[in-house]
Amino acid sequence: MNKLTKYAKIPVTDSNPRTSVNAFFKSLLEKKIVDAVMIPVETLDKTSYMQRLITNPKELENANAFSPVMAVNSATLLKNLTRNGAPSKKIAVVLKPCEMRATIELIKLKQINPENLIFFGVDCPGTINISTYKALIKGGTDTSSWVFDAFSSGQNIQNSREICKMCEYPEPLNTDFVLGLIGLDFNKEVLLKVTTEKGLSLLGAMEIQIEEKPPVGREDAVTEWIDRRTKVRDEYFDEFNKSIAGVEGLSKTFASCINCHNCKTACPICFCKECFFESSAVEYEGRTFDMWLDARDAMTMPTDRFLFHIGRMAHMATSCVSCGMCEQACPSDIPIGRIFKTVAFNVQNVFDYVAGRSLDEPVPLSTFKEHELEPL
Repeated sequence: MNKLTKYAKIPVTDSNPRTSVNAFFKSLLEKKIVDAVMIPVETLDKTSYMQRLITNPKELENANAFSPVMAVNSATLLKNLTRNGAPSKKIAVVLKPCEMRATIELIKLKQINPENLIFFGVDCPGTINISTYKALIKGGTDTSSWVFDAFSSGQNIQNSREICKMCEYPEPLNTDFVLGLIGLDFNKEVLLKVTTEKGLSLLGAMEIQIEEKPPVGREDAVTEWIDRRTKVRDEYFDEFNKSIAGVEGLSKTFASCINCHNCKTACPICFCKECFFESSAVEYEGRTFDMWLDARDAMTMPTDRFLFHIGRMAHMATSCVSCGMCEQACPSDIPIGRIFKTVAFNVQNVFDYVAGRSLDEPVPLSTFKEHELEPL
């Protein structure tokens, strides 16, 4: 166990952890412990949640740290917020586990400047696809308790995205704070786990009682979540190897791709200023198509779809955190997030690397070890 790790509790009033966590962040703003909070807030049409940067405590009324949807991976937002310079304000940022792991990767890739950011990771029972969630809300379904029902039952949230069902990280890594619900009676309290010097310094200003040990049952409960999801992951890997792996399987799976590049746009790890697949290199002359037709007799349009996906896999498999934003953004319902997860898992295993596991691990291919240069 990390010697820095300490524990505290946020008391819950009226059996409502959501409003109690909001009150906690309000107090951080009111006491000037932080200058701003970035947290999911219900949209005006009440059919989704979007991250919002807040300085006025009153604006936290409709916030939900444990939002049931993830419209954008917040690492993308932090990239936009800090890439050209750290903000002068001290910002508390609320992130789901995959968002935190993507943030770690982008910090290492010099795309996020973490200065003045305080990371609050939340336990996650999975999220619902945006279109599914909107349909549920418009159909009159009350989803307000679904996140907490999931934690109570130890199961994924209802209508969970498939990628979430196989996520091995229900508890976030590398955050300054963890807002924990797994294994707790969260009608009474929410766990506040601290793991960094920055977090400990901030905790000292909160006037909260600090404990040395985790709540009884917490660690076992987290392990049970991980084991259950790992089993689902391995079952999918078996299915992938049987029906999708290989050029023929992948070609069939990507057959309905319309080459919209939504997956690239939604991916937090894709950050090239100029993408090869959106450059003049793929703006072919008419005679190129004539040549292809002469050689093949027929070809599917638009071209380069399979090349695009293979190129993207090769480009960012080492840093993929399997957040599934690509799959959520796909208009053709291609299981691209699960495919990338499978590829990323295998690639990262080769390098003994896990994306987002540690700030101290260099990204593969960005460095080398001496023994790698020895003649075979």
